[in-house]
Amino acid sequence: MEMILDKLQTSYSLSDRDRAYLKFSLKGLFYDISKIMIFFFFFLYMGKTAAFLWDMALLLLLRGNQGGLHLKHYTTCFLFSLGVLVSSIYFMPGLLEISKPVMLVALMICMLVNYYIGPVRNPKCRIEDKGLFARIQVNVFMIVFIYAVILYLFPVNYLLTTGFWIIIFHSIQLAIAKSLQYTKERSFHYEKKSTQNA
Repeated sequence: MEMILDKLQTSYSLSDRDRAYLKFSLKGLFYDISKIMIFFFFFLYMGKTAAFLWDMALLLLLRGNQGGLHLKHYTTCFLFSLGVLVSSIYFMPGLLEISKPVMLVALMICMLVNYYIGPVRNPKCRIEDKGLFARIQVNVFMIVFIYAVILYLFPVNYLLTTGFWIIIFHSIQLAIAKSLQYTKERSFHYEKKSTQNA
């Protein structure tokens, strides 16, 4: 990978910062593709291919726009993602039977939560475009809104239920990620202020 990055840096006159961001992006892309392939074969073996493809597409739309909890290691990230998919596909649809009105209300709450929390970036991401973040908020609001419309128009079925749980899990982990980010930032500012006053 380093050889490819060296060649790209020379060919396109990339700064060291641009190179580091490119490396981070390529590494993340490789990790994501490898995880998706493993998940695909796992759910194919378990006979849940359709549910996996449906939930994975929804998860990619939500996470791809908003981010969320960023775990440090590939293994923990893999297990966390697998846990979300297994819970939405196997456990929650059988564990809780929720009526359509309750599901719609929950989706409306998720729309507001996702919109007001906004994207939670990986600390290594250097993008500061506030206009982009505003568009992301609208994008995710519309994704959940369209899902709620589909749920309203069609009878509740297994696939719609698994997707519902994906949205619920995404909203919860986004709220957790935001609170952790806020706590970390407050701690950093407090330490900085204490150092200045010392």
